Amino acid sequence: MDEVDFATQKPNHKKETVLETSSCNSDKHSLMENKGYGTISTPHSAPIITVYAQRFWVLGVFSLLPWFQSCQWNTWGTINQSVMVGYGWGSGTVAMMGNWGAITFVLFVTPMCWLTTRYGLRCGVLACSGLIAVGTALRCVTMHITVFTILSHISAICFGTAGTLILSAPPMLAADWFPAKERTTATAIGISANSLGILGSYLEPLLVRSPGGNVTKEEIRGNIMILMYIYAGFGALLFILIAIYFPSRPPTPPSISSVQEKLKFTDSTRKLLSNKTMICLLVSYSIGCGVPFIWISVINFSFNNLGINQNEAMWIGLLQTLSCGITGIIMGRVTDLVYGYIRGTTIVLFLTSMGLFLLVLPPDHRRYSNGSLASICHYRDHLRANSRCGCIDI
Repeated sequence: MDEVDFATQKPNHKKETVLETSSCNSDKHSLMENKGYGTISTPHSAPIITVYAQRFWVLGVFSLLPWFQSCQWNTWGTINQSVMVGYGWGSGTVAMMGNWGAITFVLFVTPMCWLTTRYGLRCGVLACSGLIAVGTALRCVTMHITVFTILSHISAICFGTAGTLILSAPPMLAADWFPAKERTTATAIGISANSLGILGSYLEPLLVRSPGGNVTKEEIRGNIMILMYIYAGFGALLFILIAIYFPSRPPTPPSISSVQEKLKFTDSTRKLLSNKTMICLLVSYSIGCGVPFIWISVINFSFNNLGINQNEAMWIGLLQTLSCGITGIIMGRVTDLVYGYIRGTTIVLFLTSMGLFLLVLPPDHRRYSNGSLASICHYRDHLRANSRCGCIDI
């Protein structure tokens, strides 16, 4: 890459620049070249540490992707009663639409992470947004019951495959674009956007009518198709935004740690799998956060026996997912400002959250009011969101 005279350089981006010098300047400068950052020479050959304002655009556009992907993954759970009447689906079909997300994640998370590591964040994010755009478009092809069901399964596979990168990319994006004191906040925003996506899906009953009264199957299918058109339009718009401007990384790094030498994908994977501490953290995260997250997608089925229909479950879901997303971001910011208590705090939050989760599984002779259920779900997800961000930070 051609050398640029720093004294005469006229940058086109709004940024603040800090020169860091040490006895290892030449090594750090070499690492910058290896990772793909632009090479800018200075009188002392020091690496240029630059924080770009464009990082907020990149984070904002990226956050729309996990938000929308999560909304698509939970499309049918919130209107299960309508789709079961309109298209004749059983509870197994509705549940399978959500299960595709977990199945495809296990199958494709390794190839997708390799693709991103090999070709950059832009390539992976563009591929995921393309899968989501295709998946939303497929459901708009026809209202024929059999064909629509098949295309919905294919769409669910597309959404699940896209989720492999969406759930793993926030730490990578934060490391490449944000300084050290902003990384946990940036990571929390990306992760919380995924939780808030379920919030969008719980608004679907406002558009799709519930069965009963004078509502016909044709009217329900028509409402569902209008919803599919809206989703397809937003999916196409999001793909265009990412294609127009979403660089993998800024021209110069935001901190010294951003240019530290990274292990190869196979070497790092082997090292992680042999790390017992990491395995324990993954197991605790999967049980403490993964199980409740999946339960949210079928919350309607859980509440059916309590006499709560999909419209009433909508408000319970809205409250818990909203609190989950907002408190997750707050916890991420607090983590950036306060150090030293993450592990103990995360353990306490996990235990309390699991205790509250048991409260919504009462014996048959007990019944909760809708307000009580909403309060329990609210506090449980409030704690779960905080513990989720704590695990990611660890």
